[in-house]
Amino acid sequence: MRLDLALGMLVVVTVLSIAAGGANADAASAQDFVTTWQTTSPGEMIVIPVGGEAGTYAVDWGDGTISSDVTGDLEHIYDNAGIYVVRISGDFTRIHLNNDTNARKLLSIDQWGNMRWTSMDLAFAGASNMLYGVVPSHGNRFSRHSIHT
Repeated sequence: MRLDLALGMLVVVTVLSIAAGGANADAASAQDFVTTWQTTSPGEMIVIPVGGEAGTYAVDWGDGTISSDVTGDLEHIYDNAGIYVVRISGDFTRIHLNNDTNARKLLSIDQWGNMRWTSMDLAFAGASNMLYGVVPSHGNRFSRHSIHT
C-alpha cells in the first residue's frame, strides 16, 4: 500500500473515530498511550498483551468500542479491515508483543502519554511494520535493544 494512501486512510479513520465519540479530544487524552494498528480482513483480532503486568486500564479501540476496567491481556475483533487508532488510558504499565504474529499489525506509536512503564523487554519485538512517530519525553529510558529483541 502506498504511504500517502495509508496516511489518508489513517486521517479518515481518526476523524470518523472522533466524530463517533471514539477518541476523546479532551485534556485527559494527552495522558493516553496512543498507537495505530492495521487489520487486513473482516473479523480480524488485535491483542494487547501485557506480559503478566498491568494495573487497571481502559482501551478505546477506535471503532466505537471501549473496554473498561481491564487488568490483563485484552483482545478485540474488528468488524471491518482498516487502520485503527487505539488509545489506552489508566494504569497501563507494560506492553509485551514478544514476536507474536499480532505484532506485525502495529503501525506506529503516536503518543506515549504519561504511562509508568515497568518493563520494555520485548515490548515491540516483532513489530516489523511499526514506525516510531514520537519519542518518549518521560524519565523512563529503555534501550532499543531491549524493546525489540
